Amino acid sequence: MSEGATKPDFSGFRETSIVLNEKARGKDLIEVIGHAQDRMKTRGVSQQDVLNTLRGNTKNISQSQPGRIRLRWQKTPKIFIDVVFEELKDRIRVITVIKTTRSLIGKHRK
Repeated sequence: MSEGATKPDFSGFRETSIVLNEKARGKDLIEVIGHAQDRMKTRGVSQQDVLNTLRGNTKNISQSQPGRIRLRWQKTPKIFIDVVFEELKDRIRVITVIKTTRSLIGKHRK
């Protein structure tokens, strides 16, 4: 667990969640559930990438599940970080994290 992250010791949080004492989108806490932590590790996405996505100049991507928001942050010209989350009364709950890469070489048309 990194600096700034604590294990929750109060009800309402999932057992495998970590809680970041960070501000984003008008909230003072960010809960990262176990699934999102697993995806971050597998996909090489840092906590700072998630924070940048939640705080930064991002694009809102349509989300099929009601109550969830998906934001996309362009980390580099080729790498995009998507964060799917719920805005709860007292915190943001990060559900999953997606890293996509696109090619800078376009298809040539004849």
